[in-house]
Amino acid sequence: MNMPEFVGTGWLTLEQGASYQYPISEATKQSLSEVNCDPWLRLIFVFEEAKEGRFKHVDLVLDILKTPDLFDLHEYAIRLLGFCAPMSALRELSKMVVKLNYDLRIEAYDALRNSGRLEFIEDYLEFKRKASGDELQTIKDRISDILENNECVFSDDYNDIPAPSYEKMARDKVSELKKLYGEDSFVLQGQEVNVEFISKQLEAEIDFVPNEDDGVFFNNSLFINYVELFEAMTGVSSFNMLNDELMPNKVAIRSILKEFKNNFDINQFPRHGRIFFGHKID
Repeated sequence: MNMPEFVGTGWLTLEQGASYQYPISEATKQSLSEVNCDPWLRLIFVFEEAKEGRFKHVDLVLDILKTPDLFDLHEYAIRLLGFCAPMSALRELSKMVVKLNYDLRIEAYDALRNSGRLEFIEDYLEFKRKASGDELQTIKDRISDILENNECVFSDDYNDIPAPSYEKMARDKVSELKKLYGEDSFVLQGQEVNVEFISKQLEAEIDFVPNEDDGVFFNNSLFINYVELFEAMTGVSSFNMLNDELMPNKVAIRSILKEFKNNFDINQFPRHGRIFFGHKID
């Protein structure tokens, strides 16, 4: 088996050029927490176990983040946590944000957004109080990603909303969404997210993607997030959904979505809460 690689966006790209056996032997499993264990193997093990619906080993990924010498793996560890970590591990990640460098803090903000949990809005507000410049704008963008659908009230850097008013607005919106969808729902753009939602969003958005020779600007950051979530939630490869410039490939997306509809019953996926490769996380 080749090393796991999500080719579309590379959110988990393990490029060691090696191969591995899965299931991993019991002897190897027992050595995963040892200091001399191959840290790439830890990531692979957690990834493969999560694909099978077993999420109890995610602490091994947190251990990688807590080890300074493994800095070259920290980005991959954070991305993996965002998609398949139980809430206890994500809360631990949130506590670690202040100790991370700038680039990893940005990754952590994205990971918490990808959890789709409203409770992290309070964490974002705490991060926002201490941030400035581009980092402050990123935090506001992530709050907006979760709470609103294109209104940009929470992200617009031209809206000079006093901090107390901003925080009250955010908490009021969280309360509103909790009443609509429940505390343990997966929320993005102010709506409950499930596989059906993501596939419909992908279908709808590609109609607005300009052709390469149109010369029209297309902000595809949210579209990339849909592609990542589609693959993480369903386990269906997003290969070719995005080109080398990370722009949407319309033909490939339509083909993949058509094949997905033909091969999967949308009702087989949990409609409420967080899922990874079709398995409910928590």
